[in-house]
Amino acid sequence: MNLYTMKHLSLALLAIFIVCNGIGQTLTDPFPIQGELIVMFEKGANPHSMAGTLARATQGNLSLEIKECLSKRAGIYLIGFDESALDADVLLRQVFLTNGVRAAQFNYPVALRETIPNDPEFNAQWHHRNTGQTGGTAGADVRTAEAWDITTGGLTAHNDEIVVCVIEGANMNHPDLSPNHWVNTAEIPGNGIDDDNNGYVDDYNGWNPGANNDNIFNGNHGTNVAGMIGAKGNNGLGAVGANWDVKIMVVTVGNLTTANVLASYGYPYEMRSLYNETNGAEGAFVVATNSSWGIDNANPNNYGVWCAFYDEMGEAGILSCGATANNNVNIDQVGDMPTGCLSDYMVAVTATNHNDVRTFSGYGVNSINVAAPGQAVRTTSGNSGYTTTSGTSFATPLTAGVIGLLYSVPCESFIDFVKQNPQGGADAIRNALYDGVDVIPNLVSEVATGGRINALNSLNILIDDCNDNPCQPIVTTTVEADCASDSFSITVVVADNEETGTYNLITSTNGGAPVTAFSNQSQGTFNLSGFALGDVVNLQVAFVGDEECDVVITGITDFTAFGCTNPSACNFDADADCDDGSCVEDEAWYIDADNDGFGDQSQEVPLCQNPCDGTIVVTITGTAWLDEVTWQIANAEGTVVLSGGPYENTQNGGSFTTDGAIGDGPFTFTINTQGQFNDNAPTYTIATGTGAVLISGTRPGGTNFVLESLACSFVTNNFDCDDDNPDANPLNPENCPICIEPAVKVT
Repeated sequence: MNLYTMKHLSLALLAIFIVCNGIGQTLTDPFPIQGELIVMFEKGANPHSMAGTLARATQGNLSLEIKECLSKRAGIYLIGFDESALDADVLLRQVFLTNGVRAAQFNYPVALRETIPNDPEFNAQWHHRNTGQTGGTAGADVRTAEAWDITTGGLTAHNDEIVVCVIEGANMNHPDLSPNHWVNTAEIPGNGIDDDNNGYVDDYNGWNPGANNDNIFNGNHGTNVAGMIGAKGNNGLGAVGANWDVKIMVVTVGNLTTANVLASYGYPYEMRSLYNETNGAEGAFVVATNSSWGIDNANPNNYGVWCAFYDEMGEAGILSCGATANNNVNIDQVGDMPTGCLSDYMVAVTATNHNDVRTFSGYGVNSINVAAPGQAVRTTSGNSGYTTTSGTSFATPLTAGVIGLLYSVPCESFIDFVKQNPQGGADAIRNALYDGVDVIPNLVSEVATGGRINALNSLNILIDDCNDNPCQPIVTTTVEADCASDSFSITVVVADNEETGTYNLITSTNGGAPVTAFSNQSQGTFNLSGFALGDVVNLQVAFVGDEECDVVITGITDFTAFGCTNPSACNFDADADCDDGSCVEDEAWYIDADNDGFGDQSQEVPLCQNPCDGTIVVTITGTAWLDEVTWQIANAEGTVVLSGGPYENTQNGGSFTTDGAIGDGPFTFTINTQGQFNDNAPTYTIATGTGAVLISGTRPGGTNFVLESLACSFVTNNFDCDDDNPDANPLNPENCPICIEPAVKVT
């Protein structure tokens, strides 16, 4: 039975000018590149007319320059402006409100995500088959070795060449990568002519947007990434990727800015769109992109064009895999780009080790979709070598490689469906990826799916859903709930298989009598509505004249979950679709520095539980050398209970987090930045496990700083008029004249 069915579809509406209460106060977008905006125009809009419109709106004081078309098909342009003529934020609002503009944002710099390798081939690649050979847990792997018993990748059931695009430079001359290097065979290299009329001249080896040529061969980080996707298999050399034979398209980014990122995405988007439009005669069958870079702590609401482009590519059938931060932070709270984008087609990935444990990387049950092996994994490196390396940068291409492998599932009707509905195909692959994870207890509270990817499970899901009956139509259903009307609708897509037919769509609700909703219809899209939330619908797509070709899908329902939908409430339910009125607002906790049981009126910390949980979290961050930085926390008896440093000898610094269940204090905190060079200036933050910051600051190099009486103390009242004096509280009104009435002491 053909069951490429999405049980529930949630549509994320992107907004530009909003304050998102679900993102914490630690969002730190980088400074935008001065004098540049990125604008996505509605289909059919003329970008060149915007300059005149805005000039009139600003009394002629502003001139705009279209500096670059980042994606003509998607209508995305880089716009230059004079910042001295108009405030940049004012201009951004005016651009966004201009007719024909779909989204607008500043052009931000982007940084590579890379964890430097710390150790100098199939048996060493525990992520494919973990037998405990590296000291880890047997079975904590992606089960690619078992999936290869079904398919080793490379071609679809229709012999389409499967392509995964790496968005950064890579050495595709590496002997274990060159056999799988995608080249544009419709282009004659070096003749200065756009032979295939795709808008790119001499794009034979891939595309380099910064240089407008196909020089893509630089980048060791990208070489590591490419090997995780598709190092050639069964060739007697080194390592193997998730696919033995997949084609790897390489598109460089150049200087890491938002504009360059979007220009790079524009190439695989164009090639897949051409493939769809010409039934494979032109372009390339790009099924996934890989981005192992990003912006830490970025607010995705400020990147409307970037996030919207993932939806655009998804409509063409491309899933975009993004590496989340290499920091142990909650992405739901601190934000991230691109993994904070709420797009159904952004597959956000964190990294796990050989025990299925996430140790260094970002997490978030709303932002991060899956986990994949990314710590101490073996892959290609340099000109012809191999390395063991760590980072979300490598978990993500492993995931992108598995997506490519899934498209090689031996099911002709699935590829028929993909070609008729590229977006639906991407939906089906994504759902199989997510539904196929191995659920790991420690990941349930860290990623949306609760687990680590499993190639074999996901392949089997697609095989179980395969329908190769040549007359049976390919049917997909999408359910959308309407909380306001307590109803849901079903969108049904019917596509002819190898035989053309006409169809009747017949429904039965809650076991009731059959009702014919549509009669004698050709293939197409149909909307069935008026079902109450909780109804269970059986659908029969009847092939007129041959009942053996009918498709029956049973048990369709809205799967609506009721609960609190306010992200700022204590009992917020991320899985709730409709609000049931149960939301409870945060309690107000107040700092009680003198431990007298009464809080300081001026220092409120809204949280859902007591901020003091007995856990202390220390984060040391710097932009330069941290190899001379050490710190320690001692308890009241002088015993050191937590410490850290010195840190990696790296010129670019980093961020390092240490935590421990050591109680609530009081403590003495010491940070020492003395050494041979004294060339560091670390920032320290000491917080509780609930996220309440107790103290933070920056120390210059060459100093020794001691802070005594550091403690976590909070109460749920604010009747303290002088938190420096334990006697000044409502129980002693002579010492607390502003207190109106005594408060009940909280213990």
